Parts: sequence; C-alpha cells; structure tokens
Amino acid sequence: MAVTTPPHDTLHRWLGFAAFVGLAYVASLALHPYPLSYAVKAIPAVTLCALALSWLRGRTRMLMALAFAAAAAGDVFLDLDRTRYLPHGLGCFLVTQVAFTLAFRQWARWTPSRLPLVALLVLAEVALLAFAWPNLGPLRIAVIVYLSALLAMTATSLMVRDSPWIAAGGVLFLVSDSLIGINAFIAPFPASTAIIVTIYLASMLFIARGVFGSFAR
Repeated sequence: MAVTTPPHDTLHRWLGFAAFVGLAYVASLALHPYPLSYAVKAIPAVTLCALALSWLRGRTRMLMALAFAAAAAGDVFLDLDRTRYLPHGLGCFLVTQVAFTLAFRQWARWTPSRLPLVALLVLAEVALLAFAWPNLGPLRIAVIVYLSALLAMTATSLMVRDSPWIAAGGVLFLVSDSLIGINAFIAPFPASTAIIVTIYLASMLFIARGVFGSFAR
C-alpha cells in the first residue's frame, strides 16, 4: 500500500477544520431549514474525501475516497428530508459501509478477545430490529441489508488491532445509525438530530484519524 505520509500538524489541522464545520452545523440546527444547509452538513465528509485522494494511493485511496464521498451524498439527502429521502440516504451509506469494510480488511487481524463485544453488538442490533420491525413497512429488506453491512464494517473495524481510532470510529458509526433507527421507527427522542449528527461526525473523524495517522508509511 503506497501512501503519502501527512505531517501530524497538517492532519490535525484538517481534522480540526472538519470538526469545526460539523459542530457549526449542529449548532445551526435551531435555524434549520436554511439555504445550503445540506452543503454545510456535507463539508466534513467532502474534506475527508479530498484528504483521502491527496494522501492515499492505490486501492486504499479508491475505497476511502468512495466511502467519504458516499457519506457526503447521504448527508445531503438526510439534511434535505430525513423521512422522504431515508431510502436514498441508506443507499449512500450502504456504499460507505461496504467501502470501509473492504479498506479495513487489509489491516484486520483475527482477535478472539474482541469477539464478545462483536457478539454483544450483533445481539443489540437484532433486538432493535425486532422492536422496529412492525414499523419498517416496505423498508424491511433495505434495512436488513444495510444493517448487515453496518455490522460487517463494525466487526472488521474492531479487528484492526493497530488503530484504536478505527475501532472506536466503527462502533460510533453503529451507535449513530442505531439512534437513527430508534428515532425513526421505535421512539422519537428530543434533540435527536443534534445527538445523532455529533456522534456520526465523531465516528468519521476517528476513522479518518486512524487511517491517515496510523497507516501512512
């Protein structure tokens, strides 16, 4: 895997920029909807996509750039209308999960000590799926497919022993998407968008920190 090593100060500067814009979007939710809010929401993922194109090479570059670009598209759909465009967002983030999984596989190592956590997460997601099932309607098949991809990504991230950032990012992504499901299909809760977007933003930044910071050679 050929990469261009990013200096840590440059990496932290760009990650800080993405975090700042993402948190600014969260802070602006009280004003939502407003012109170009979808563009503001997508800027962090677009930034990470640009970094992947600049710093990575080969298959890793393609997969990580694709993952972040698809996430940016999903961000746009969910900002425009989280209910109306939920299937579109699921499709975009399905691409993200598959691309992340394929990228993480090259660094993953079989780690039996992490299997209990993987099993716990799978059981928790199956339980949430059971609670949400009566309300999923025509989205049932799409949700099963997406949830399978999400769990595969999370399990693979937990097997990346050389980067706790990637493992933490994978788990946080699972948490943020689980909260989307709870809010949409089980029990809506206050400040759901702010909570979900903040956790999702952290997951993306953690994954980016792990990939750019730990595997650049």
